[in-house]
Amino acid sequence: MMERLTQNLIDNGVKATPGDGSIHAYMKVEGDELIFTIENSGDPLPEDLLQWINNSKTVSGLLTKRPAKPGLGPVIVQKILLLHKTSLQAYSNNNTNVFTLRKPVYHHTA
Repeated sequence: MMERLTQNLIDNGVKATPGDGSIHAYMKVEGDELIFTIENSGDPLPEDLLQWINNSKTVSGLLTKRPAKPGLGPVIVQKILLLHKTSLQAYSNNNTNVFTLRKPVYHHTA
């Protein structure tokens, strides 16, 4: 699941980045979390979309706080993330959009 989500973030970042822009991706394990971050230059995300991404932490909140134009894709992705205990955070700063996925690391015990 994480591979597909990270690939979608990269694909969307590439589509939204202007030809003279830049895109960077980072992945690390910190404590008990896998953290994937992607940054791309381009137009800042709308404030209502950022608020929805960062504040939709319950399945009911996904539908009640939905911004005007997200379509069903982001709603479905957020629901999958919630079901897999994975969070998505986003912000825009100086024409750079930053998305961070955080997922608990599975530790196998014998």
